[in-house]
Amino acid sequence: MKTKLCALSVGVALALAGTAAFAGSTATTNQFGFANDANVNQKYNANADAYIGQTGSLNQGEITQNFTHGNTDATINQNGFSNKATAYQASTWGANSDISQTGAGNHAKTDQTYGFGQDAKIVQVGFGNHATATQTGNTNADASIAQYGTSNVATSTQKYGFNQDATIYQVGALNNAMVAQTGSYLTSHQTQVGTANHSVVTQVGF
Repeated sequence: MKTKLCALSVGVALALAGTAAFAGSTATTNQFGFANDANVNQKYNANADAYIGQTGSLNQGEITQNFTHGNTDATINQNGFSNKATAYQASTWGANSDISQTGAGNHAKTDQTYGFGQDAKIVQVGFGNHATATQTGNTNADASIAQYGTSNVATSTQKYGFNQDATIYQVGALNNAMVAQTGSYLTSHQTQVGTANHSVVTQVGF
């Protein structure tokens, strides 16, 4: 009887240890103001962490994490009013998404799927700026978008390769930058300061 109890105890201990190693999902939201909306959707993750912080009014933030592995993180911080941010991570390993918006009417979206070591960062300060970063089917992809001003638009698309690096930096109004990378060992840096500048970069590698 004692032997059976010991075996049962060991089995319970191992089960608890396995549960601790497989951390699952963690979600945190902090809101200050009125009529803000924070939504976190998590399914079947290992070590996924989601955070939404909002200060002001009428801000919208949404994070979706499905079937992720290896310390996948998504963070949204919004300060102002009527800003909207969306982070989507699915079937990816070690992805990181960081969105920060200050002002009004800014829209940001990150989309990370079927990859390893994907990293996307968007910073927007001002009014009516739009930024989108998409990463799919790649390894060690890095996208960084920073916009300061009014009605600037930035789009970064990275897919099917490894060691991809894209940076977009815009200051002013009505600037538009787009980068598309497909393949491996690709690097792009775009900087625009002023009004109504337009830049397009397309890269294809092996």
